[in-house]
Amino acid sequence: MLFALQVEELKADLADVKEMYREQIDMLVNQVVIVIIIQWVNTNIFVTCWVFTLIYLSLQNLPQ
Repeated sequence: MLFALQVEELKADLADVKEMYREQIDMLVNQVVIVIIIQWVNTNIFVTCWVFTLIYLSLQNLPQ
């Protein structure tokens, strides 16, 4: 009985560790994506402004 409880506790601990690992990976991926976007924007500021302008104009033309 004691062994079965220990196994269940270990399974629960493992699930917690896996969830924390996933959260850390998600956070790191998000940080990398943000850095990539910032780098792209910095190197392509003209294109970025043009794209945002087109998006803005297209949003202005949406039916109300």
